[in-house]
Amino acid sequence: MYVCNVGNIPTFETVTHGRDRSSIIDLTFASGSIIDNILEWRVNLNISPISQHNALDYCIDFDTSNTTHTYQNSTFLYKSNKPCWPIFKDKLHTHMTLTNILEHDISTLNVDDLEHIINELINVIHAACRASMHVKSRGTKPKAPWWTEELETLKREVVDLHHQLHAAKRQGIGVD
Repeated sequence: MYVCNVGNIPTFETVTHGRDRSSIIDLTFASGSIIDNILEWRVNLNISPISQHNALDYCIDFDTSNTTHTYQNSTFLYKSNKPCWPIFKDKLHTHMTLTNILEHDISTLNVDDLEHIINELINVIHAACRASMHVKSRGTKPKAPWWTEELETLKREVVDLHHQLHAAKRQGIGVD
């Protein structure tokens, strides 16, 4: 995770007991895969002058050639209904020991080192899951950035109608 905030303009301003108070308490976070797509981040004092919180303005570059991956990234990779927990526990312990993840004091790490530790931990968990659970089959079709839930719903409706049409044809029911 990366913090997108830049500059020292307060994101929160108020008057308490007759004193002006301000702080930078509103944060914008981005994952490592899209941080380079966050452009022109700034605090905008003009959008909502009556709110104590100042607006945060930024642009997102949707040019997919800049993203590190455009593939569906589901967290449901494993068939977890029948795991072998003793194997999971053993593999998790073994891999955690081999990577020395637990020996790091995360409060002293910089962003890159913390990101590295997080990726190592994710890899350890994946290794333990692969050893103790079946992996769900995954398609490698890219997910278009413009594909929405509404389009997904419409697609499902069309597929359902297609199946109904072919079922009716198989049963000899006339369709016009």
